[in-house]
Amino acid sequence: MKIVFDMDNTLTDDFGRSVRPGMVELLRSLVQAEHQLVLWTSSAKARAKTILADHELALYFCEFIYREDYDPKNLGLVKDIRQINGNILIDDAPDLIKHVRSVGKKGFLISPYRRAGQGLDEQELVHLRDYLKSANRWWKRSF
Repeated sequence: MKIVFDMDNTLTDDFGRSVRPGMVELLRSLVQAEHQLVLWTSSAKARAKTILADHELALYFCEFIYREDYDPKNLGLVKDIRQINGNILIDDAPDLIKHVRSVGKKGFLISPYRRAGQGLDEQELVHLRDYLKSANRWWKRSF
């Protein structure tokens, strides 16, 4: 399954200073289960690469899409995961999740991870893991 992750407020806090607790373990388990992980961020490439390097996150992803790649004028274009044959989007933006669902793809709305865990729901990654297991069963049946 090709799983697309947002970066800001999804993988890392809004400043890129910390990684959402439990996220590295989740990414590692998804890679070990042979899922393809894609990072699709509306951050500029230079900023995103710095954050990914600082937290050693790049090694989990097989593909990277930065703002310059899909929205160079920063117009707020949607992350259309159909362009890369993505199966599911994990993002903190409700409008993007609504979009992927409207085009027949899966989407998981994760709560924004801000300022090193302020208001973090500790069960959310458990729910995400369950959702991905369910989506994986759907994906395997569909192909």
